[in-house]
Amino acid sequence: MSNDMEIIENYNQYKNEGVVIKEIQDRSILDDIINKVKNHFTKSTKTYMKMSRNQFHDFVIECQYEINKLDIQKRFYESEKKLISLITSNDEVLHESVVFLRVVRPKVEKNPEENPDFHRETFYSDDHHTPYVINIWIPIMNVNENNTLQYVPESHLIPDDDIEVEIDETWPGKVDKFSSGHKMGFFWRPKKIISGVDFHNVKKMHFDPYTYAMFSSMLIHGGAVNNTTDIRFAFGFGIVPKSATAKLKNFYAADGKEHFITL
Repeated sequence: MSNDMEIIENYNQYKNEGVVIKEIQDRSILDDIINKVKNHFTKSTKTYMKMSRNQFHDFVIECQYEINKLDIQKRFYESEKKLISLITSNDEVLHESVVFLRVVRPKVEKNPEENPDFHRETFYSDDHHTPYVINIWIPIMNVNENNTLQYVPESHLIPDDDIEVEIDETWPGKVDKFSSGHKMGFFWRPKKIISGVDFHNVKKMHFDPYTYAMFSSMLIHGGAVNNTTDIRFAFGFGIVPKSATAKLKNFYAADGKEHFITL
């Protein structure tokens, strides 16, 4: 299959199912992040499991700061711009001003789920541009069938008004507002889906080495419980067509920068 035909197939899968998983063209992006993670996480999993959640997130956020020095968003765009341009109809693209390091420890009795529950981005933002955001989720290390991101195929087509949600203060993955966990993209006021989504067809995202997921912000996704003995590492950020944006708010996770900025 030619590269152009493959890109068209990727585009059709994104539009129809809400997600596409494909190989990244510039592998150095992932290699550079892996090196940052390995240089930061030098101790045993057992050591990190002994930390409280806040202590662990305070440790992780320092690595996230280092990763954000690598100019990942621009490099990713240059690597994947053929598919991005097709999805955005060649519009100018803005990128999220921070790359999030998605680190989740194994789920054990003393360490409950740290992952976000199933959601879509409009549960947490009513900004005009939110439904048009394209999410990028890239495995770094220790991602497998027992801890990978899950999703509901074609759920990006469900109108928001058809989904009922409520605030769930008891969710074990809840973090404190303005904490390091908040800066890592975890929810301080989590919500759960009550009705409107059929979870009988939930799928797991399967990743080969040097592959990533690109999916609609409207796709119902989450549920990546870490049922392994290793810490799971991934990273992610969003991109959005400039034409979909109006006034952009400052973003706490990016230390007050605008949420989306130009490449």
